[in-house]
Amino acid sequence: MTSAQVAKTTFFAIVFHYYLKQQPCNQMVVFPNEVLSKEFNAEEITPMIES
Repeated sequence: MTSAQVAKTTFFAIVFHYYLKQQPCNQMVVFPNEVLSKEFNAEEITPMIES
């Protein structure tokens, strides 16, 4: 991954986490395929929710 891609992913995760904790609302994340979706969920979303 390039540094720009890492920065975009980190920014998205921070914004997602902000709305999850501070202003709960419906959120939808769309990925090109199911594998990427499950990978992002396991690596980014689940650890944020558990922390």
